[in-house]
Amino acid sequence: MNKIATLLLIMVTGLFAQAQQPLTLTDAITKALENNYDIVIAKENQRVAEIENNWGTAGRYPYINLSLGDNNSLRVVDGDNTTSIGLTGGASVNWTIFDGFSVSITKTRLEELENLSKNNTAVMVEGTIQSVILAYYDVLLQKEILATYNEVMALSQDRFQKTEQQKEYGSAVTYDVLQAQNAYLADRASYLLQEVAYKNSKRNLAYLMAEKEAVDYEYSDKFEAITEDYTLAGYEDK
Repeated sequence: MNKIATLLLIMVTGLFAQAQQPLTLTDAITKALENNYDIVIAKENQRVAEIENNWGTAGRYPYINLSLGDNNSLRVVDGDNTTSIGLTGGASVNWTIFDGFSVSITKTRLEELENLSKNNTAVMVEGTIQSVILAYYDVLLQKEILATYNEVMALSQDRFQKTEQQKEYGSAVTYDVLQAQNAYLADRASYLLQEVAYKNSKRNLAYLMAEKEAVDYEYSDKFEAITEDYTLAGYEDK
């Protein structure tokens, strides 16, 4: 029995350790860039465009066509086998000297396609990074809001319990108890709704990172609001 309990404790500890992996904003961005298939496809399209952007593809240089074929046959006459093997080959060289500036036009088009592929990749990468940053800090924000709702709910629960005790000693009436209970239930409902919002924010971040398994990360970065002091004179100058 002790061995079974020890094994269960080890399994639970391992699952807990796996479920509490630290995740920084840099890690989230790295995972999103590595697992986003749209970015992978965009990078491959960019690589193809870079390879095709050359004068050979545009048709400036001559090109050679090689061909090779075989013609094998087996003939049986009075039990004797006759085998014939034939190979044919050919080669041709083509070179377009002038075709109405089509070579230059094609080369310009290939360069434009390469630049377009690079810009598409850059835009997709920048958009992914922006989305991950917003999603990561949204998780931290929803977590802070959840902690605030939890604190408010705890205070409402203490007030409700205190009012019940006051009613037992005669210093409060049923109306006070019901009022405290309604406040506690309202705060608890707000807490549960915020818990759903917090889980949705984590699910959105996991979707952007293209996580294949559900992992409950421990978000390492801190959520700090940027505060600025505004003065009336400064606005008047602007």
